Amino acid sequence: MRDRESLETKQLEVISLQDCNASARGDYIVQGLISPADHVVMIGNPGSGKSVIAPLLAYSIATGRPIFNRRVNPGPALYLSPEDG
Repeated sequence: MRDRESLETKQLEVISLQDCNASARGDYIVQGLISPADHVVMIGNPGSGKSVIAPLLAYSIATGRPIFNRRVNPGPALYLSPEDG
């Protein structure tokens, strides 16, 4: 059994879009928005367009097509929509 003190915990870090753009990371999934180690969660008011943007973003990543005038490195994308049951 593992000792609790030996387990490492990771903290969730929330950064602004400005901080993300200013990041020194050279690799990206979506240039200036998403890096390879990131997890993306979209939160907003009802009717704000999350259900339109999220699958579009996933499609762009899966195909490597630019989105929002930003370059995209293709890769796997998982889109979950809990609102659709």
